[in-house]
Amino acid sequence: MMKLILVRHGRPEYQSARVASLYRFQELVLEYDKAGLSSVGKQDIIATAKNLPQAPIESSDLRRARETAEILATILEAPIHFNSLYREVKVSKLTIAHLEKWESSTSIWKILRLTSWLLGVGEFEEGPRQVWSRVMKAVQYLLVQFEQKETIILVSHGWFITLVALRLRLKRLVIKGPILPTVEFGAATPYLLRKPK
Repeated sequence: MMKLILVRHGRPEYQSARVASLYRFQELVLEYDKAGLSSVGKQDIIATAKNLPQAPIESSDLRRARETAEILATILEAPIHFNSLYREVKVSKLTIAHLEKWESSTSIWKILRLTSWLLGVGEFEEGPRQVWSRVMKAVQYLLVQFEQKETIILVSHGWFITLVALRLRLKRLVIKGPILPTVEFGAATPYLLRKPK
C-alpha cells in the first residue's frame, strides 16, 4: 500500500475583496497568482508539519506552493522535488464586453470565470482537456515514484489537488480517504492507495 498526502499551499499574502469591478477582479487574480505566503500562512504550515510523517515532498514550482514545501521540508528534514506538472489550474480570463466597470461579488466573478473556462469561452492558457491530461501525467508520475517510496507529500493548489483526488478515484486506487480533499489553506488530506495492476 501507498500513502499520498495532499497539502494545499498556505494562506498567501493577499488582500481579497468581497465586491469588485471585473477589471479589478482580473487584477486581484494576477496579484493572487504572484503572492507568497503570509505570516499566518507560514504559522499554519508549521502547525500542519507537526502532523505529517517524514516523507519526500513533491511540489508545484509556483511561489506559494514552493514556500509551503520549503517550510515542510525544513521541519520534516525531507527532500523536495519541484515540478510544473503540479501547478494550479489556470481558468479563463473573463472578457465580457461593456462589463469591465460593473461591480459584483468576487464569488460571482469566480463562478463566471470557472463556467466560461469549462465551456471553452474566453482567454485561457490551457483548457479543461489539457488540464485533465496534465493531471493524468502527474498521477502517473506519482505512481512511478511510489515504486521507491511508501509515502509522498504533494504540495499544490486547491483545484489541482481536487483533480488529483478525482483521478485516483477514477483509477480505483483509493483504499481510504475522502472523496474530495480538504482545500483550506495549509490543510493536509491523506489517502491510502493500492498499487495499480
